[in-house]
Amino acid sequence: MMETRAQNTQRRQRNDQGSGVDDANSITEPFGIDTATEVGGAAGLGEAALGAYREMAASALALGRSDVLYALFLLSISHPVWFSPGSRDRYSASALLGEFSLIGSRTNSAEMREALRPHLSKLIPRMLRACHDPNKQTREQMNTLWLGVTGGGAESRSAITENLLPTIDILMEDASSKLWRARVGACGALAEVIVGRSWKELGGGGPILDDDDIFIKTSTFNTIAAVRLLRLWRVAMRALDDVRLSVRESGEALARSVRSLSIRLCDPSASLSTPANGIKLTLAEKQEAEAYSRSAASTCLGWLVKHGLNQPCAEAVGVCVSCLLGIVDVVQPVTLQPVLSELIGALLMAMSGLEPAALNYLQ
Repeated sequence: MMETRAQNTQRRQRNDQGSGVDDANSITEPFGIDTATEVGGAAGLGEAALGAYREMAASALALGRSDVLYALFLLSISHPVWFSPGSRDRYSASALLGEFSLIGSRTNSAEMREALRPHLSKLIPRMLRACHDPNKQTREQMNTLWLGVTGGGAESRSAITENLLPTIDILMEDASSKLWRARVGACGALAEVIVGRSWKELGGGGPILDDDDIFIKTSTFNTIAAVRLLRLWRVAMRALDDVRLSVRESGEALARSVRSLSIRLCDPSASLSTPANGIKLTLAEKQEAEAYSRSAASTCLGWLVKHGLNQPCAEAVGVCVSCLLGIVDVVQPVTLQPVLSELIGALLMAMSGLEPAALNYLQ
């Protein structure tokens, strides 16, 4: 049974206005911590207050480095009291960790950011997911941490690009998590990360004509772009049919991003456009770009005709139909020819399925 909008509003109000002890109990109970007593200082704290700490602690635990947790704390602070002379000296990295530790030897944010750079491949997916958490206070705190770790702006985009493939793969796994908050955050992060990416950035390679290949597990850097694109489609379709309203709303944003990405990858003119640096593409680069657009078109058309138009969710079918029409407008005729007969039949069936109930009654 899906969550309605009224139920979603009531639950959010309970989360915002509910007692802090109950919220803290719901988070720390799986770890064996009873917040009815003053264990770990969690008593009286709400879910929003513990959300950012939970994400930072999980990141440090995944790295196996306790000093990383203190570095994340120091990079996430924004209140002026922590920058006063007394507090700055008392709670600096060297005071907390010692001058000879990896993080403690760094005296400012830029140096700590540089020390964390080798760990960004594991930190970035977690921070991006937390930056799209359904809780507003957790999002604000993690956005502050994100700016402190990556620098913001072009530096953040560059950091994501350098770790793009592991970031996408980890977020796709989180989008299938049993925890609905993880699904919301992962879908929102994926919708932001995949914008403007090229076929080569997604892994390159040829098309996927047998969709069973997407279930074969390979290492991150051996996964081709076609497999990654089809997995993105599966994640988006599943999110659109989720039981939680928040996940469905985040899935709508992801579906729009995947649709735009697919159409742009299938467009030969977009692949052959002159780069921002003004350097014209060579003949070999043009041939490679055309091959990539054909691979993307063959992969998307095959999956959308076979699976996309047969989704049980009406919203998912609508996104797939819209994407198919967009691909047909931009793709080369030679790429359409092998799937043309199946495409026409599938579109006719989809049109009859999306007709309003009043029209079906009149028929």
